[in-house]
Amino acid sequence: MTASEWLDRSLNHEDPMDSFSSCWIGFNNLYNNYPSNSERSSIRNFVDANVTEGDAEEIINLHDTEIAYFMSQAVINLRNSERDTQIDINAYNESDSFIAKLKSILMIAYQVRCNLVHGGKSPSRERDVELCRYSWPFVAELVDRYA
Repeated sequence: MTASEWLDRSLNHEDPMDSFSSCWIGFNNLYNNYPSNSERSSIRNFVDANVTEGDAEEIINLHDTEIAYFMSQAVINLRNSERDTQIDINAYNESDSFIAKLKSILMIAYQVRCNLVHGGKSPSRERDVELCRYSWPFVAELVDRYA
């Protein structure tokens, strides 16, 4: 399946976890074209190669609600509880660059994805469902624009 097909599939789910998972697979299809020593670096490389400052500003401005949610509480790395996304929250708040802000948001969404894929998220926990609900729009926006 192509990135666009995964995006279409994500639009057909009522469950935010399923929507986010399907959409992330499409995004993975895009950033895999920018191999690096880590997935995080590949995501950053994808943004650097494709997203303009103006596009990043537009994406950020479209998603005030989602950003406010991410900024309200860090996402814990469930495989290493000493790490969380506070560093990404700080980077977002300290940057004047919309590209840098978008990368910070994507690093938070990536942590949500990691926790979900590695079994650390539950459909019965409201916070876990909400994290997927608020992560999905950023990933969907990128897949829609760049697939």
